Order: sequence, then C-alpha cells, then structure tokens
Amino acid sequence: MNDVVVLTSGTVVCLDATTGAERWRQEVGAVLEPRRPIVVDDVVVVEALLGVTVFERITGLVRWRLELTRDDDRDVTVVGELVVVGSRGEVRAFDLVTGKARWSAGLQGLGFWPVSVGRPPFGA
Repeated sequence: MNDVVVLTSGTVVCLDATTGAERWRQEVGAVLEPRRPIVVDDVVVVEALLGVTVFERITGLVRWRLELTRDDDRDVTVVGELVVVGSRGEVRAFDLVTGKARWSAGLQGLGFWPVSVGRPPFGA
C-alpha cells in the first residue's frame, strides 16, 4: 500500500497515493521550518518545533513521542531500526518501534551539524 504523507503548519496528513483519499490526520504542534516526514515501513516520523513524533502509518496512531525544547537546533533521520536526532553538540539514537533510548554521543564544542547516514569508507 502506498501513501503520500504531507506536513503542513502543525498537521500531518496521510493520503492514499492512488485515490488521494485522506487516510488520517494528526496534530503535531507548531512547525518552525517544515521538514519532510520520513516514511519507513509501517511508521511515519515527523519533526515539529517541540519534538519528534512517530505514527503508525496505516492508522495514524501515535507510537511514541520525544519532547524537545524550543531551543534545540536539530536534525532527524532514520537508520535501520533507529531514529537518530542530532542537536546542539549531541547525537542520540532511539528505537524506531518503542522510542527507547539506545545510545547518545556527546559532541560538545562542535556546534550543530545535520545528521547524515552512510557507510564507512572502504577499509575503515
């Protein structure tokens, strides 16, 4: 089943890709800079001003939510079964299914950089 997921100003909407019919709609709160929702298998990951929310793709039910402060500059991506959040000198990883914290890496003094996913260079 294919879906189109759209993030508007504070609302995420899931549409049927074939018919355009609305499947579900959920409020996520204020969105300062709209980011592209991430659709992975049966979940939708949405970044909003005050946190990250993971929804069930089919039903729109909230699977889990990570609350963040308004001052957190951040970037969010999905790596396999992890939601990775980079913000102000720290990168944290959360289980995609449960939201349980898996690990964090302090990068104090380095500022904020977008989180990228990739394989290590050959021979590393």
